[in-house]
Amino acid sequence: MTRRTRFPTLAALAALLAPALAAAAPSALVLTGNLVDSAGLMPRSSSAPITVRIDGFTSDETVAGLAAIVQKEGSKGLSRALFRERVGTFQLNNSIGYPIAFARELRDETGRHLLLVVRRTLSPREIWTAARSVDYPFTVLDIDLDHRGQGSGDYLPAARLRVHEDGRVEMDNLTVLPLRLLALRESRP
Repeated sequence: MTRRTRFPTLAALAALLAPALAAAAPSALVLTGNLVDSAGLMPRSSSAPITVRIDGFTSDETVAGLAAIVQKEGSKGLSRALFRERVGTFQLNNSIGYPIAFARELRDETGRHLLLVVRRTLSPREIWTAARSVDYPFTVLDIDLDHRGQGSGDYLPAARLRVHEDGRVEMDNLTVLPLRLLALRESRP
């Protein structure tokens, strides 16, 4: 399933968000809520508690660098570059947490929109069998928050990011439907 993001290009994203990032508070942003699986992908459960902690947003310089890497090296280069970054953590079921490699924020009249890219851990079985899922190295969280810091979003457990020649960014989801992030609430630590 191909999904177009509201963030048209990485370079355009940097230009759009420069004022919002300059005004952003330096303290961490913490979101809590539930991951709901209506498609039956999660073992033994249809929902799980989550915690997202964003210590800082990806800088404009980093975004510009990532855009250049995508143009030169494609998605594999983007994967290598993103996996060196860490701007927060994503916890599922009180786990230790997965590093968030990329976090951007867009503010508008409806509230805040967050795009987070998490390093997806590949299982030894995926690698050994050369499963198709190896080509989907990211987990993507696309979150909408209202002005009160409450909201919902989509969770793409295995995603591939593609950048077209015209600069459009698309996210391909390996699963048929995204999982839902519900009852999200913002808090400051």
